[in-house]
Amino acid sequence: MDISLPEAFLPLYESDSRYRIAVGGRGSGKSMTVAMLCILEAIQGKKILCCREFQNSIQESVHALIADLIDVMGATGFTVTRDKISHSSGGEFIFKGLSRNAESIKSLFGTDVCWIEEAQTISEESLRLLTPTIREAGSYFFITANPRSEADPLTERFLKGRMGILRQDGIFRDDTHTIIRANFSENPYFPSELEVERKKDKATLSAAEYEHIWEGQTLDEVDTSIIIPDWFNAALVAAEHVKLRPSGARVVAHDVSDMGKDDKAVVVRHGPQVLALGLKADGTASDGLDWAVQYIDDFSADSFVYDADGIGLGLAREVERQLGPRNINIHQFHGGERPNMPDAQYDGHRTNKDAFFNRRAQAYWLLRDRFYKTYQLVNGEYIDPDECIFLDPEDKLISALRAEVCRIPRKPNAHGKIQLMTKSEMSKPPLSLPSPNLSDALAYAFAISDDLTYGTHWSKPINYTEAYI
Repeated sequence: MDISLPEAFLPLYESDSRYRIAVGGRGSGKSMTVAMLCILEAIQGKKILCCREFQNSIQESVHALIADLIDVMGATGFTVTRDKISHSSGGEFIFKGLSRNAESIKSLFGTDVCWIEEAQTISEESLRLLTPTIREAGSYFFITANPRSEADPLTERFLKGRMGILRQDGIFRDDTHTIIRANFSENPYFPSELEVERKKDKATLSAAEYEHIWEGQTLDEVDTSIIIPDWFNAALVAAEHVKLRPSGARVVAHDVSDMGKDDKAVVVRHGPQVLALGLKADGTASDGLDWAVQYIDDFSADSFVYDADGIGLGLAREVERQLGPRNINIHQFHGGERPNMPDAQYDGHRTNKDAFFNRRAQAYWLLRDRFYKTYQLVNGEYIDPDECIFLDPEDKLISALRAEVCRIPRKPNAHGKIQLMTKSEMSKPPLSLPSPNLSDALAYAFAISDDLTYGTHWSKPINYTEAYI
């Protein structure tokens, strides 16, 4: 047989995990690759259930795809009928829709492999019934999807708390899961016809729609988001419009979390330029601080700011112990406290205390101002670059940052103040948004005064007499 797999999918071929999952956008080769792997299993005598949530007819299944690939691969021993495909070894393909046959799925004993296609549409009820049904020794699931929403049962069950790792490394593994993220750029067999369609979509669709269709980003529309995708995208190309020479202090910002689904986050900036983004999924809050301190050392940072509410409250003594000897500015960020410089004018007719509900709202609104000014700069207006924000489009976590920054919702306030939804409110339906860890760290990084401390990076003052002799 003639079979060639894109390199990004090799972990699925080599895996012995219970759940083998491929997520990503159009043209990645997810369906074709998994279909080929299922054909190999059928040749070994395996019984394969190919299912999706909605299947009104066999034409809506992967039946035609598998039949075509059997021919292309030159696989022998197969018998293809209108609604079934079998192999002389005893292997067979069965095609089912779940939404109308959920209860009947429980009778499919003897299934060795279950492939859930278009899994972003699967219901919580179907997942609940299906997963315990596939229980033959050595049985497993293939799951292919372009995640539609952070609230999808698929995302909630398999991807929550893992998307940061997938965006950064392209793969997540544990004892029962092998999950890969692949897009058209990882498919060496991406057809030219789809490339024409992709370029057309890039030129005509909104950035959010394009990134969902082609780059596998979730498409969660938040009507009250304070930063829109076009402003964020301007920050990715701003360096092409102005020759930036960052100056001033280097700042490391750290969003704290303990063990659980929330990631720890780090953002490093120098003036208006973001130098690095980091996510850490494992470990305690203390482990996260050790990790953040490494960024301080690697970037010779002058200032460190961290979330000192919640879990961060218990880190104050440890922060002082670790950073005290480094002669570095240390800032605690308390999002729930009153705005910084409460009596100063914000917009010419309101003070900060009249404009903002709390410190968090103020920090995010100032970040919003930076993104909007960057958008103005990119579109030809004169804006001081130091008032903008410059992002690295090549950073592995830039998509993760965009997904968070562009979904920070404003909350109605009876007194007309600018107020944001809390993390807890964002996590609940109907939004069901993940914790904005990178986004929060970015807001902290730009919220503080980052004046240089005299003597930073020198163990003693410069001896000018010696220097000029």
